[in-house]
Amino acid sequence: MQALQRSLSPQDETFSRSLVRLGGIFVALQSVVLAAAYWLEGAPDWPWRLLANAIACSIGMAAWALERKGRWIGATYVLVWGLWGVIVLAALATGGARSHNQLGLPIILLFCGWVLGQQPALWLLAASLGAIMAFKLAQLWGVMGGLVMTWTSVIYTCGMLVLTVVATLLARQHFMSRAAIAEAAQEQLRASEHELRKLSLAVEQCPASIVITDMQTHVVYANQAFLQRSGYALQEVLGRPTREVSITGMDDAQRQEVQELLAKGQTWQGDLRNRRKDGRLVVEDVRVAPLHDEFGVPTHYVELKQDITDRIKAEATIHQLSHYDRITGLPNRFAFLKRLMELKEQSKGLRCEISPCPRHGLLVLDVDRFTNFNDVHGSVQGDQLLRAVAVCLSGLVPANGLLVRNSGDEFAIVLENLAVDVSNAELLTKAFAQRLLEALSADPLWLDGVHDGVRVTCCIGMCVFPELANDSEIEALRRANTALHEAKSRGPGHAVIFQEVMAENASRRYRIEKGLRRAVGEGELRLFLQGQYNAEGVAMGVEALVRWENPERGLLSPGAFIPVAEESDLIVLLGDWMLEQTCRLLVRPELVERRLQLSVNVSARQFLQTDFVAKLQALLAFTEADPSRLTLEVTEGLVLGDFDEAAHRMLQLREMGIQFALDDFGTGYSSMAYLKRLPIQELKIDQSFVRDMNKSQQTEALVEAILWVAHRFGLRVVAEGVETPAQAALLHAWEPKILCQGFLYDQPIPWQAWVARYVQQLQPPVTDTGTEA
Repeated sequence: MQALQRSLSPQDETFSRSLVRLGGIFVALQSVVLAAAYWLEGAPDWPWRLLANAIACSIGMAAWALERKGRWIGATYVLVWGLWGVIVLAALATGGARSHNQLGLPIILLFCGWVLGQQPALWLLAASLGAIMAFKLAQLWGVMGGLVMTWTSVIYTCGMLVLTVVATLLARQHFMSRAAIAEAAQEQLRASEHELRKLSLAVEQCPASIVITDMQTHVVYANQAFLQRSGYALQEVLGRPTREVSITGMDDAQRQEVQELLAKGQTWQGDLRNRRKDGRLVVEDVRVAPLHDEFGVPTHYVELKQDITDRIKAEATIHQLSHYDRITGLPNRFAFLKRLMELKEQSKGLRCEISPCPRHGLLVLDVDRFTNFNDVHGSVQGDQLLRAVAVCLSGLVPANGLLVRNSGDEFAIVLENLAVDVSNAELLTKAFAQRLLEALSADPLWLDGVHDGVRVTCCIGMCVFPELANDSEIEALRRANTALHEAKSRGPGHAVIFQEVMAENASRRYRIEKGLRRAVGEGELRLFLQGQYNAEGVAMGVEALVRWENPERGLLSPGAFIPVAEESDLIVLLGDWMLEQTCRLLVRPELVERRLQLSVNVSARQFLQTDFVAKLQALLAFTEADPSRLTLEVTEGLVLGDFDEAAHRMLQLREMGIQFALDDFGTGYSSMAYLKRLPIQELKIDQSFVRDMNKSQQTEALVEAILWVAHRFGLRVVAEGVETPAQAALLHAWEPKILCQGFLYDQPIPWQAWVARYVQQLQPPVTDTGTEA
């Protein structure tokens, strides 16, 4: 039964159940009607007939009840076999094969074959044929004398039953086959409708605008996205030409191009500025393609449009941010390099022709003292100053020039097509740079919030591009920056054009910086000492100096690498190394017992490090050096930036016992004020004064005045660069307590050698203690 149920489609099952239900009801009602008829006729065997119809009615009602419970297959078996039994018994009682009750067997077989299928129908047919043959045999054997059957009636009845079963099964098979085909077709139709519905929803709800036109480009369909984006209602666009409502931004040339591509079966794509119903323009990415039927014949055109207005705006914003400076509005470094690359490509193309390639002038400008202005006035005023400088420069750059803000306070200018000769291009570039310097310094720049006008100068580095056949924009910019570095080293307001020696100097500085960084970590630095002597020639103090034992160049003096170190953080690393070596030297017994004072130079950058005081305090504690025997030599540059902070730190260190010496005294413009406001214990007269004492009365007067001031302030004095006895004699004549330092007494030598010589000089001479015989 389960196999039968699985083989039927839902529609067939519904039909079969209805047939079973109707059969059960019909059998029950007919049985009641027949029973009533037999009773009314008063037939002699009416009780028996009433019983048979009651059984049939019960079978019908049982089948109907089972179908109502969903057990329709079981109901079918009950109905079929129950009625078959009733019919056979009735036929047996009324004449066998000649009885009219046998008329029910074909109907039962038809019903069974149609509802239950082949196998149950064949079993029922076999049972029916067996029953008829049993009737005939009973007649021949005289078992039941009431039966009157001829072989003709038996053969006729059996043939009709077989024909009924065969016809029913064939009809059922044909019906089921056609039903399966119809069901498959219906399922395929449902699937197609489902796919079509999904496609319709996808087209209708697609975020892109979709418009379908006929072959005359009249609109036949528009999705919701198009209607919302264009502002039209559907009725307003149907039947209208697409050029009036959809692709309104297409000119005649483009329409011709579209028609040619569509005629070839190809797709057209492009960006159009189409107009909405309200007149507002939108930028759209448009694709137009033909639609073909199943034979490949074009029947419609489809337009797929994507609004890219926001993307175009975003791209424009990105381009603005990537190619232009936010503060000044000028092109930025990226745009500058891009323009240099374009000029380079143009030069390559011109080399293929007869005419030589033109030369361009490249200038890099750096605003002098901009950092100081920014620190004093703040970044807002600093941005105003940059904008004012940009406006000033924009008015000076010619039509063949490009002005950009390179970075920070740095601008760059490229002057295109100056000359074909490098020398002439250099002359024109230098002349333009001179005009820039004069124009910037001529009048002050007025800024909001600044009461006085701001005088601006700048340094300029220049070069010519392309200089050589294989010149690159990066190399040209490097040359200009090298020249700018040279200009800044000469002071504010200088313009320098690149020379090859500058590149060599820059390369040398780079090699020195790289090697010095390695030297600090790999122990290539050496500590040297030079004594400070009194009038008796006894060393009362010593200055610690540094030398670099370069593996390639040998022993280097400070002048070869200190300027490079001061341009970077190396001066801090170098100063830390010197302080550590000096503190370690302070605890050596030879120097401790004689309380020799050690001096060491400290750069302004090192001294102004936020952790300088803490680091020095920790170093003194670690080495257990006596702070009172350490003298830090500082210059006026230490206090030129933040005087109060520098003075505060000096007082902190002075409270620890550390002493201070003002180095190169007399060379600055405000040294006298520092003596009053700073905790200074020692003055060091610059060697330039000592060298010229005997040659200039003015210098002699200055030295004498310095000694008088030191005496009045109670300060020690050390004279540097003493090289002759005459210089030493004159200094001691003016100030007997002065200490002299210079080649007259000793040269800087390794600390081990200096300490050994110092100890030997202080030992008493060995005398002969023997006696004569």
